[in-house]
Amino acid sequence: MGNRRFSLMAALLTMLIAGATTSQAFDNQRKGFVAGLSIGPAFSSLSQDGGSRQSELGLATILRLGGGLNEHSLIYFTANMNWLGMDTASGGTRTMVSSVMGIGYTYYLKGQAPTTFFNAGLGYSSWRAPFDSDVIRQSGFGGLVGVGYEIKSHLQIELNFMLGSTENSDGGFSASSDALGIQLTIGYVAF
Repeated sequence: MGNRRFSLMAALLTMLIAGATTSQAFDNQRKGFVAGLSIGPAFSSLSQDGGSRQSELGLATILRLGGGLNEHSLIYFTANMNWLGMDTASGGTRTMVSSVMGIGYTYYLKGQAPTTFFNAGLGYSSWRAPFDSDVIRQSGFGGLVGVGYEIKSHLQIELNFMLGSTENSDGGFSASSDALGIQLTIGYVAF
């Protein structure tokens, strides 16, 4: 099932990029190819198997690749990730990632900066330890909504709220989690 989701997202991303012609890339117009990277603080709250909630501060990263339909609307593949350091039972710390990856949409109120914008996304949600293979990866459905401000052309600050519900059954062991995340990022969107 995971490979099928990845294939579907890859096909959709390919269509988005192919639809944004290279003649419209990096011409300071939102219409055409866009790529963005944002970073900042993150707050995540996680409940595993219906237990008590655990909250952690971490690092938020956002990657976007897609196309601008016009000067007000962007559609893209988005990978919103909260990187967290979680305490382990053995007294150490393990890097965990709570993420929502899928299709995103941004609407800018004005055709050029400075302007306020709103975004939303739906897709694949996961809770995993990217550097440890012995930790069960959980996946499911997630979404996000956000608001931001483009300070000047390409430079923007935004606040996103993520929600993901994940589940995994592996060898008779079942695990599920519900994750809430908040991201406050500053980023650059090339168009």
